Amino acid sequence: MRQAMRDGWSVVEIGSDLTTFRWGANDRVGIRFEGDLAPGKYQVRMQGFRQPYPTETVEFRAGRLSSGLAPYSGTMPNGYFDLRIPFELKAPLANPQLWIDSPTWSPKDFEDSPDGRTLAFLFSLAWIEKATD
Repeated sequence: MRQAMRDGWSVVEIGSDLTTFRWGANDRVGIRFEGDLAPGKYQVRMQGFRQPYPTETVEFRAGRLSSGLAPYSGTMPNGYFDLRIPFELKAPLANPQLWIDSPTWSPKDFEDSPDGRTLAFLFSLAWIEKATD
């Protein structure tokens, strides 16, 4: 299932290893997936990186933009992360959408930087897979 990126993300950036990533630019960002899911148990896998700002560890909340994804909360540590957000569908779901709430920060407030962007966390990859129970 391919991902369509928009909804609160900054422009695409390219790392030194030529991988692409985006920073969250709002305290709420959306992830949209293209395709259909049958009823069953799944998990969203999301990988990225978070700076230790505004605190070393932050609480995040995830929920639905489209029906079928129940609210979820967890901890996002600083550094690289691989989050797993479980959910169960009772009915088919087309083009699922997920939102994530996470605190924002600005490099100019925490580092010796003129960069005034508002950032949340760095996002590199997300996908939906069947739960393995």
